[in-house]
Parts: sequence; C-alpha cells; structure tokens
Amino acid sequence: MTDLHSRALYLNRPPDRRGHRYGAKQRPVEPQVLRPFHRSELLSIANAANVARKSKRTVRDWCHLHDIGRRIAGQWAVSRVALGMFLDGDKLALEAYRAGDRTSPTVTEYFARCGVPLPRWQNPGLVYLRESQISELNGASKP
Repeated sequence: MTDLHSRALYLNRPPDRRGHRYGAKQRPVEPQVLRPFHRSELLSIANAANVARKSKRTVRDWCHLHDIGRRIAGQWAVSRVALGMFLDGDKLALEAYRAGDRTSPTVTEYFARCGVPLPRWQNPGLVYLRESQISELNGASKP
C-alpha cells in the first residue's frame, strides 16, 4: 500500500520550473535564453555585474538558478533582455522569454528598451534581416 501511495504522490507532484518532475525520466525543457543568438543581446559576466551592481559570482549564480544566461564555448553569456526582466522583477515576462516567446508585448518592450533587435521569421528558419534586405525582398516580390 505504501508503494502505491508514494507512486500516487509522485505522479501528482507538480513539475518544477523546467517542466519535469523530480526523478522522472523525461527530457528537461531547455530555456530559450540567447536563442536565437544575437551579439547585441550578449553581456559578459563582468558587464552584467556592473549593470546589476553585484559581484560576478552573484551574476553567475543568477545565470545558473534563474536561467538569465547560458554557457557559450565554456563562458557564461548573460542575456541583456533577461537580466533587465530579472532586475525589474517581471517574472511573467522572464518566463515568457525563457519559453521562447519573442512576440508578446511584454517581451518586445524589453527588447526595445535594451536596444536589441527582434528576430524576424523567414522560411524555413529564423534569421536577422537588415532593413535594406527587407526592402530588397519586398521589391523582388513585386512584379
């Protein structure tokens, strides 16, 4: 009976913030931080520490615990947008950003405020386009 009871408790346990239950053999959902990658969104640990007025160690801990950055080539890279959301305490916007949302008004407001260009969708994948490239594409599609 205790095995069934503990199994029921395990199945009814809510998933953690990354979308998996403790001990479950599920692939965790990876936060979409700095994806797609754009250099203007990137902050080094030292620069992020200066912006936040905290130590580099604290910012590294935030990256690990709150998913405001990710490792690229063995170095921590902090998202300027995610750091702004985290420092403002905007949990809803940060959760949407980590889920991959780049279109909702709450997320796009932070992109604009941080001076980071929004990604533009093009088939089949995601690419960044300059305004001149967009006008060329629009001009090429007209007869």
